[in-house]
Amino acid sequence: MNRHWGWCVFLVAAQAHAQADSTAGHPHAPMHRLTVAAAGAYTSNVLDNALALGLYKGGALDADILSRNREALGGANRAGISLGASATLAWGSGLFGREQWMPRITIAQQYLLGLRFASDAYLLSFFGNTPFEDRTAHLGPSAFEQVNFQSACFGVENRNTGSYLELGVVNGHGLNRAQINQADLFTAPDGRYLELALDGNYQRSDTAGRAASRGIGAIINAQWSRPLQVFKTPAKLTISVHDLGFIAWGHGSLAMRPDSTLRFDGFRVPHILDLANLVVNQAGIQDSLGLGFQKGGFTRLLPFKVEGRLEFGRTRTNRAGDLRSAYALLVDQRALPGYAPHTTILRRVAFSDAFTLSFGADHGGFGGLRVLLGMEACMGRHLTLNLASQHVAGFFSDHLHGMAVQAAVQVLW
Repeated sequence: MNRHWGWCVFLVAAQAHAQADSTAGHPHAPMHRLTVAAAGAYTSNVLDNALALGLYKGGALDADILSRNREALGGANRAGISLGASATLAWGSGLFGREQWMPRITIAQQYLLGLRFASDAYLLSFFGNTPFEDRTAHLGPSAFEQVNFQSACFGVENRNTGSYLELGVVNGHGLNRAQINQADLFTAPDGRYLELALDGNYQRSDTAGRAASRGIGAIINAQWSRPLQVFKTPAKLTISVHDLGFIAWGHGSLAMRPDSTLRFDGFRVPHILDLANLVVNQAGIQDSLGLGFQKGGFTRLLPFKVEGRLEFGRTRTNRAGDLRSAYALLVDQRALPGYAPHTTILRRVAFSDAFTLSFGADHGGFGGLRVLLGMEACMGRHLTLNLASQHVAGFFSDHLHGMAVQAAVQVLW
């Protein structure tokens, strides 16, 4: 039997932190603002960058890499990828007769992947089922979700506080998701037979239909900000939710809800959930397992994100007129498998009204403790550049568990 197949029981479809418009309002804000942002991140608490890049590129993986990652496995293995880009335009004033309100439009593209997996799945995938002779490999509980979508939103923003509400439409490009409640594989002595107890569900969008649109839905983005006092200094509390909505995937979508025990006696089953053929539209997969897909549309919630942010400490106004606090504490949670509560502590140091350096600590999401580094530069009063990374060291070491970068350009006039 191919040595990779156990890993793929729940990784069948697997192959940033999404940057939202975060410009806070202020009393003397310019009339118009355009923010273009992009972000990308790979994060894991167990799988290092060498393994992730090796899987992405394909081909044979070095034995040292596989052994090193095996030693890092634990009881809560997780990994995730986020890639996104957005553009937000807010302009004018006096919307609906209220001077402080301004209209805003946001268009965005996002790719998100979240994964939670059992240690035995990794061992079975890369070391085969020989070590599991006369014992059971427990491949669940595990889960993954992979979704790719675009959104276009229109809303209203309070220029004084930065609070806003957006409503929009979503175009679904692709979805693959699975929830594995049980996946227990028993290998008999000498490989005389294999027995798999499988319970879970799997869904995927239509791969035969139009690639540009496989589902349509609706979305809400909202942010509420309020000034307050912390330790007798000015502070601001912000609560936001992004990607709250759904996609109705088309009638060509497929679903599978296996709940059975399968036995393979005295024959070789080739390419069952093979890592080298990590595509879910191969008929051989369900044929080999004795399982079939059910065709039909379904509705799935988007992997929304909820965030709370507290900014406090000494404040300083940059050259573009934005007020920045010395400290920030952020806590967020995203509805993706493997995503744990994510906390960031940030310190901003302003060297002038044109340049600010940020550094801090970051923990949770798909990974462990990380160091954050960022900078903000104002090119006059009309252009601001932001660059940050939650895991900048990951770009220089294959042994670390992640890499991330995000950038934004803001034009004011």
